[in-house]
Amino acid sequence: MASLDFPSNPTNGQTYALNGVTYYYNSTMGAWLTQLTSMNLSTSSNTQVLFNDAGIANGSSGLVFDKIANTATVNALNTVGSLGVGTTSPSGYGLLAALGNANNTTTSRIHVGNASAGSGAIAMFTLGNDYVAGAGVAGLKIKSGAFTGAANEYEVFNNIGPVNFTSGGTTAIYIPTNGASVGIGTTSPLSRLHVANEIRVGRTDASAEGGEIKFCRSSDDAAAYSIDVYGSGSSPEFRFFNSIGGTVLQSASPAGVNYIKFNPTQNAVGDANALDDYEEGTWTPTLVAATGTITSQSTIGRYVKIGRLVVVNFQAQITGGTVSVISRIEGLPFTVRDVQYVTGAAREWYATGLMWETIAQQDAAYLNLIRYDNSSSAGVNFGWSGTHSYFTST
Repeated sequence: MASLDFPSNPTNGQTYALNGVTYYYNSTMGAWLTQLTSMNLSTSSNTQVLFNDAGIANGSSGLVFDKIANTATVNALNTVGSLGVGTTSPSGYGLLAALGNANNTTTSRIHVGNASAGSGAIAMFTLGNDYVAGAGVAGLKIKSGAFTGAANEYEVFNNIGPVNFTSGGTTAIYIPTNGASVGIGTTSPLSRLHVANEIRVGRTDASAEGGEIKFCRSSDDAAAYSIDVYGSGSSPEFRFFNSIGGTVLQSASPAGVNYIKFNPTQNAVGDANALDDYEEGTWTPTLVAATGTITSQSTIGRYVKIGRLVVVNFQAQITGGTVSVISRIEGLPFTVRDVQYVTGAAREWYATGLMWETIAQQDAAYLNLIRYDNSSSAGVNFGWSGTHSYFTST
């Protein structure tokens, strides 16, 4: 038989010595393999090196380094491809298990999960005292399968102290032991999120919108109000707006229009020191005769309301009728409150050019017209222009 000839038709596990080396036959692989069963590295120690394979006599482990006193690290490569460091049974931990000893609840370890959900986590990697975060342990867990807790979980856990992410020796992100707050740039967060120094919110739309912060409702966590930076130029708007309706409530811009917008319908707060309304609009003045009749008139009016203060201006002219004495101007946009006989100024600009007074009355929505000499004589084509301010109820 030639020096490299092996027996024909071998059976699985059959051994054969050739040139001082013992080989065994693996029927699954269809090949003769070398077998080193045992070798003592030192006569004064119990250290062993054992290479073996399942399916043959004297062993089922793939690769073992063992100290018989069981104080050295043991490595095992089993038939399903799991590698153990510090354990002879790594398959329960997945593809890689590096344990300090066989006690899987007290020692630091590295664990890479199994592709089989039946024997461990799916694609799970942990560093720390255990591969499941429990009381008194800390570590890192990354998984994407149903092991414990939610799937697709990325977790840094420490149940015995804070979690501190540092950069260049300085705290970047800090989470206290109770986990109730997060500090960025500080190890003493005073609220749910505490940021030391400044916060920068980047743009959301390169063509129109800068950073945006949304404030949500407590009932359903839907966005209720937002603040953002709007506009693509060098002087964008800073806006406060209603997220649901999109109504801009306040806008400020170094080069644009700055304003505060109130709701179209006032909702009075009942606080004398709170500004809850601003309005501008038009109203329709109506001249009323004391003697005679007014058959036609031409009028226009505008108003501004700031909180309770109302300022009105008007222009009104009698264009037809038999009037000889004027009485008042009706149609104020808001009822007069908390004043009595407050006067304003008007001028009859068509017939006489004389000054007149407008007098407001409590709980009324009109202004009395009286000439400076207490006369109210008027006629067709008489016209008045004037301004009057008063308080209303809200």
